[in-house]
Amino acid sequence: MVNSLAHLALHSDNFKLWDTASELLLDMAMRQRSDAVLVSVCAAMAKQFALRTEYHQQIIDLVFLPALLDVARQSVSELELLRALIESLVRLCTFLTAYQPPAAEENAIEVANPQMVQLVELGVVDVILACVRQDDQGVFSWGIGFLHEFVSRIVGKAQLTASPGLVCWLCRRLATDMYAYTNQLILRSLWCLCMTRETAAAPAALAEVTQPENLRRMLAMFVSDDDSEAHYWSVVLISRVSVLASTHWWIIHSPLPQAMAGVAEALMPDSHLTLMPEMAGIILRLCHSIDMAPMMANCPTIATIYVRLLAADVESAHLSAIMAVINATAMSCGFL
Repeated sequence: MVNSLAHLALHSDNFKLWDTASELLLDMAMRQRSDAVLVSVCAAMAKQFALRTEYHQQIIDLVFLPALLDVARQSVSELELLRALIESLVRLCTFLTAYQPPAAEENAIEVANPQMVQLVELGVVDVILACVRQDDQGVFSWGIGFLHEFVSRIVGKAQLTASPGLVCWLCRRLATDMYAYTNQLILRSLWCLCMTRETAAAPAALAEVTQPENLRRMLAMFVSDDDSEAHYWSVVLISRVSVLASTHWWIIHSPLPQAMAGVAEALMPDSHLTLMPEMAGIILRLCHSIDMAPMMANCPTIATIYVRLLAADVESAHLSAIMAVINATAMSCGFL
């Protein structure tokens, strides 16, 4: 009966039928969790409705998000059911926008969406962590999407950043043979987790990223992946970790300088504005290190990057390159 009702509701403009279906679905989700068959059918039905954006607002208004999360918390070991629930939650959270409270002032500041804040209070962090640690590719991919929805909106970010091992686990899942969009979401999520201004736990997350094994995986995305967005987010992350002097020796002795030289040569004009400033920032930070200056002076690849950055038509990259040359010559006579 539920399957027939879902099919009719999804292919009908009769919103009374949708109301009937949604009431049945919500009742099953919230009150009949002990019946595994009904819960599975309920989850499949919710997934079908979540695939249709015209139903999203109604689903959210009917308080489906907490109900679906509650079922997901109890279904971590049931991968097929968990995958359907997380997919529905991701699609619904993607629909949510920043919440702007009613205010007399026209310049009212947007705050975190209250539905997503409620999910954090109901334990969504534990569900996200369980998903991203799953070996099942479907659960893991949707779990990464769920994680990204929260950290990119700075909702529950403090709790997620403070979760031991999360950063290392995400880095280990970076792979050149993985679906490109999953790599992009991992890299973007790592960037959000490492932003130091927003949470006190970010330095610890940044320290995890700087472990050589994790840096190698990020570098692999930059060197091997043909996806321009993965290129961007990997070099942005490496630029971020280059603020730590402990990473400088590894960066100089890694394939990164050679890769940057090649990328700078092959960059399309529309990529200059994004990648060039980040690469220039890495070189500039390396040139601040008195210990690294002699090594850089004897690295022809670095000289090649200097030349290409100095010739860049992007002002910020050009200025960073000039500052890098000034710093480098001050640090070591080898640059003269």
